[in-house]
Amino acid sequence: MTRRAAKLENQLAREMCEGHVLFGKNVTLIARANRYDDAIFLLLDDSRVAQVHLAWQGRQRDPRWPATVVFSSLAAWITESMIPWHQDWTAED
Repeated sequence: MTRRAAKLENQLAREMCEGHVLFGKNVTLIARANRYDDAIFLLLDDSRVAQVHLAWQGRQRDPRWPATVVFSSLAAWITESMIPWHQDWTAED
């Protein structure tokens, strides 16, 4: 594990409160956005994938934060999130 991966995994653990969808789950970082607070984590127990927007503000009191969307697989994340986001980002105004 790289230091950057460990930093993001530790940050996720710091931010989650009881009740968060990932609280108590074993996860590992598989991707991150360079200039954004978004990271993709693999849930090791069942191979689902979580897209997480980290708050960088310590433990959150609201279990909705850090904002997280869980996908059934990496392939589902690609088709349901990555491709639409990329198409929107590259669309001409």
